[in-house]
This record gives sequence, structure tokens and C-alpha cells, in this order.
Amino acid sequence: MGSPHDDCAGSALTKLREKLVSDFGQTVGDYDYSVVKKLSITGTLNAQDYADLRNASYAGTSIEELDLSGAVDATTYALNGMTALTDVSLPPVANYTVANPFQGNVSLRNVVVAAETYTFGSPTTFNGITTLERITFLHTTKPSLNASTFNGSNNADSANRVVKAVVPNQDRGDYDKASFSQYFASVTEKASAADLGELETVTDEAKAIGHGAAAAEFRWTLLQDAITKATTVHDDADASAAAVYGARLALQTAISRIGVADLGLSLKVTHGADVTLSWKNGTAQHFAEHTVHPLAKVDALSNNDYDVYVPTTTIAYTTQHIASAVIPGQTDKVAKIFTVAAATAGAQYTLDLTPLAGRQESASLIPGLGAGDNRGLYTNLDDTGVLNLDVGERFDLDTIRTQQAQLDQINNLFIEPEYTFEVAGDSVTTRRIGQDGRRQLRIKAESPGVSVVKITYGPLHYLAANDNGTPGNTNWSFNGIDPQNTGVAVVNVGDNVGTFETGINVKNELDTYYFDKTAEERDFTFTPAEGTTVRVHDPLNVSDWGEGWNTYEAAPDGGFTVKQGWPQHRRAEEGRQGPVPGRAGQGRRRDDHQHDESRPVVRCGRQRADRDQRYRRWRREARGHLQPGLQLRHQGQADVLRRCDAIGQQRGDAVPDGHHDLQRQLHLHGYRRQGAQRRHVHRWPRRRMAVPPPDSPGGQAGQPGCCCHRSVPLRRSADDLRAWRQGHDDS
Repeated sequence: MGSPHDDCAGSALTKLREKLVSDFGQTVGDYDYSVVKKLSITGTLNAQDYADLRNASYAGTSIEELDLSGAVDATTYALNGMTALTDVSLPPVANYTVANPFQGNVSLRNVVVAAETYTFGSPTTFNGITTLERITFLHTTKPSLNASTFNGSNNADSANRVVKAVVPNQDRGDYDKASFSQYFASVTEKASAADLGELETVTDEAKAIGHGAAAAEFRWTLLQDAITKATTVHDDADASAAAVYGARLALQTAISRIGVADLGLSLKVTHGADVTLSWKNGTAQHFAEHTVHPLAKVDALSNNDYDVYVPTTTIAYTTQHIASAVIPGQTDKVAKIFTVAAATAGAQYTLDLTPLAGRQESASLIPGLGAGDNRGLYTNLDDTGVLNLDVGERFDLDTIRTQQAQLDQINNLFIEPEYTFEVAGDSVTTRRIGQDGRRQLRIKAESPGVSVVKITYGPLHYLAANDNGTPGNTNWSFNGIDPQNTGVAVVNVGDNVGTFETGINVKNELDTYYFDKTAEERDFTFTPAEGTTVRVHDPLNVSDWGEGWNTYEAAPDGGFTVKQGWPQHRRAEEGRQGPVPGRAGQGRRRDDHQHDESRPVVRCGRQRADRDQRYRRWRREARGHLQPGLQLRHQGQADVLRRCDAIGQQRGDAVPDGHHDLQRQLHLHGYRRQGAQRRHVHRWPRRRMAVPPPDSPGGQAGQPGCCCHRSVPLRRSADDLRAWRQGHDDS
């Protein structure tokens, strides 16, 4: 029995006593704690509260089921000595490594890990527990398990595991890896009958609440929405344990807040936007899905300009909560990173979106660093950019912006922009999977043929730490993808794909061919297997798929020569194009409109048409090869290219038509500005020549292999340059 004069009682015990009086009809000061069998706590818990929970003088030895998933504090404590405890849901903390947390809990059977817990377990976590049956992990990515977590328990024998793991998805989040499954007898995602029974019990409790109990009309609406969603999950025969638990937690939160009139933490976003709220554990895995906080729209507080959303579960007092909003294809994406604490638990963050139409591009620099932002794209495709799948197979496509959109250069937290995927062809189906932190496109092969996926992304704008939504603020803005970096994934399905030789040996993104703008194009020659037909498609940022085909005929020797460049009417466009062989004699028609019969193989680089932009592009492409301050002289770039061709021919490099990757060319030539003057800087090639060119400084004593040619002055008239070129065409 408890005393009414427990001055040291924590707030949790005080609330428990109030419930004993209101719900069980007990007398103040004369409490019977033995009636407390199931206890769910939402809100803050401190060390005193944990001490009261496990205290045998109160309910410590009578509580059988304890749910702390609604606790918001970042610190947790042991729950030892609770001898009747069979089921416990742990608080959502970043790491759960408490020493001896369940010591003496001789009845413990089920544990729920309710958040993005990076490290779970210590050498003493389950020491002495011989009744453990199941551990449920609710986060979409597996935690890092301490190898000694089960020491001293009934699950300690690695050859005879008895504990079952319940996970959100058996095929994702590394739950299918041996590094996780080795600790368990089995891994499943299906909800048990007990899970469904708990959900039904809480649903009945929610239905028993009257309308008059709601402190505000939106609270009543949120409760009814939670009941509807819980009923849907309960009736789903394939419902996962994670879905059931999430529905139950949302119901419990709605019940606990029914009498609260304040809105609490909320998001105010441009009307019609897609909104997400998530949490990234600061020590957790990178490129992993964040913990998602479900949201509900508050219609009573929304209007034609803004929608208001509130989280439907409790939000822990931690850093790196992320709110984001976007109207796909219409606006930029706006993200806000914030910390939740007692002082900010009722904050409202405004996410004002900027329409893409009329949006001004920000500087092509990485905010906060000043370095160039190449607005590129990285995927998990190999260097051919081609997927070969059999019917029924699937591939999960990762897309990562380069440079990453980060708030600072030492922060591992970054947000991905909104991606757009356009699919041409009917050999595959696609759908988006995953959550913020690791969203993917699942490509499934449905029927033989070829499909092409075009990949782009839009602009992204972070709200600064002190900016909760200031219209017109363009700080920390990242532009959308550079059109020339438009991504392409080519998917070949069935039909004996990849069984003939294309004759193309260059790498998709690693080998780039450059040429002088005045030439407008260059030849690319290759010899595929006999009987191959070849068509080339314009870059997808120039022509839609199927509308930019160019057909080529084979030379007498079986080779094909295709043009790399830009047509006269597309000089302002940018992109990559590639030869597309198709094997004759395999039922392939040569109709240009039958694009699903082609074989895209490789994309070759194209320059920017604008001279100044092209110049910057060259420098950026070779950033890894240049020292700070190294520049290419703008005037006479054709001389540099022509000179490098001559060097390549003398070296005997097997490069088509003597053309060299500019990244190698930039090894050979460079100029550095010093005040108002420029001086020549000797650059050394990665691969030195056996014989230096005749008039290069390498022909002088003491400088073998240097490829800087002093015969080209920094400044010349057009006539001088023409004369110099004529004299060096055959060098």
C-alpha cells in the first residue's frame, strides 16, 4: 500500500495514483497497486520515475505489460526486479546499452525495440533471463547487435537459438543478413494473434470515449481517424507486426491527448504538398531509412494557402528531426532540421514552397563551402548503365545527388531532392519504396523487351536553424540536376540479352570524349558482332525516347562510325548519347519506332555549347587532376587539343582518331594566374612518354617527358594563331 505523503514520488507515480482513484475507485492514500497489470506511459520519465516503476512497494512486482514507446526522454534506465513483467516496449532512445536492464525479471518473454536504435544490447542485457521468446524491431533498418547480448540467457547457444525476431520487412534493411539472423531461431514480419488482440483491446478503449471528452474538435477527429486506421490494419490478414504496433501506438497517443486543447508540435506547409516528418539517429547507419513519424492533417486549421499537420505519435526529445515538403513536378523541396525539447515541443514550422515556374537558379556553389556544385547523379548501376533481367526479377535503384545537399561539410546528415522517373517501354513496372534516408525505385521485369528509365531531380532548399519559414529566403538552396547529367537506366528483359559482342569497350561514366567546338562533332568507330544493326538516340534531355533515333550503316569491314556532337539546331542543348546495337536474326525489326528492340550500351560525353560554360565544365571534370589555381587558357584551346592528338600518336596510344580524354590533356597543359600576369606552369603526365615531342620542353636536357609546349605564347593575334596551327598540323 502507498502513503499519501510520499513527497519523493515522481510524476509517473502521481499520475498512476490519480488513475487508481478515477478508474478503479480507490481511496486517496490507500492504494492497491496489485490491480496494475498493464501500464502505458506517454511523456517524460526521469530517474525517479524509473525507480518508482520497479519499486516493489508500488507496482514493480505486479506490472505484467509495460509500454514505454511513448516516452520522450533521451535517457533510459534499468527495469530490473520486475518479477511479473512479461512484455516490455522500450523507449525510443538512440542506443540501448543499459547494464543489467532486466536483472531479476524472471518472467520476461517479449521485448519491443520501438525506434531507430543503432546499438542494441550489452554483455549483460539478458543475463539470467531464461524465458525470452521474441524481440520485435520496429525500425526499418537492423540495429547493431552486441555479440554478447544473449550471454547467460536461454538464447546464448549459437547452435540452438530459441528466440524469434520480428521485423518490419524480412527482405530490406539488412534484416536478411547473417549479421542479424545468426542471433535468432527465425526472422519473421507477420503479426501474431497476441499482437492483434492488443490492438483490438486498445481500439475498444478508444471507441468507448465520448465526444464530450475532447478538449478541441480536431482532437476528436484525430481519435476517429486513428480508430479507422487501426480497424483497417486489424482486418488485414497480411498485416505485419510493425504495422499493428504502429496503429496501436497512434491510438494510445490519440487517447492520451483527447483532453489537450493545444496543437503541440505542428507543420504548416503550402497547400497540396506531400509532407514527411522523420528522425535520423545521429549515430545510426548512413544511407538508411529514417524513423518515420506519421502525420495527420488538421482540416479545421488548414485553408486554401496552407495545410496544417500534426504527428500522431509522440516525438522524442532528440536532435535531427527532419520535416520536408514538396509538390512533385511543381515546386522545390523544402526541408527543416530541428531539435525537439521541452521548450520547443509546441513549435510550428512553416514550409513555404517555391513554384518551379519562374524560379531563379541559385549560384552553382555548395552552400557554406563555396566550391562548385556539379549537380550530378550517382546510382548503383554498373558502368554500362544497363540492367539485364529475366522475367520476374527485380532491381532496387538507388539515386544519390552529387554533390550531396548538406547543411555543413562535417555533417553526415543530408537530404535527397525529389526525384522524377520517366519510364519508356512496357517490359518493366516500377514503384517507389523506402522512406526518407533511403528511397529507391523498384524495377520489376514483366515481359521480354527493352525499357528506358529517365532520371532527374528538382531543387532543394533547407531552412536555416533560426528560420522557421521565411518567405523568399534563398539561403541553403541547391539547384535541380544539370540537364547534361540526366540519368538513364536501360533495362533489357529476357530474350537472351547480352549474348553478342558490341565492340564498344568504353565505360559509361568513366570514359569521356571531348572535341573542339568549331568541329561541332567527332567520329566514334566500333565493330560489333556480324549482323548487328546500329541506331543512336539523342540525349533524353534533348529528345523524348523514341523521337530521336538516327540509323547508321556498316562499313565494308563491318565497323560503324557514329557522330558524337550536337546538331546545328541543338547547339544550346546538353547531354550524352550512345550507340545502340541490336542483333539481327533474332526477331528484331529495324523500324525506328520499335525502340524496345534496341540495345543501348554506352553514353559518350558532349561539351557545353556555350563557350564559357564549357570552359568551366572542363575544369570541373578534371578537378581531381588539377592543383588549385590551374587553368586552361581560353584562347587556343583547339591548339591544345590538336597538340595532345600529336602527342598521343607519338606515344602510340590506342585512342580512336588520336583523341584523348581531357582529363589526361589537363595533365599536359596548364596556366596559373599571378596577379595581372600569367605564367606557364609545367604539368607532368601520369604516363610519361618514351620519346618527347620534337619542340616540347621535354626535348631539352633535364626535362624528359614534360609536355608543356612553350612554343605557344599566352596571347596571340588570330593571324598568329592560324599561322601557328598550320605549322603544327603534322607535328
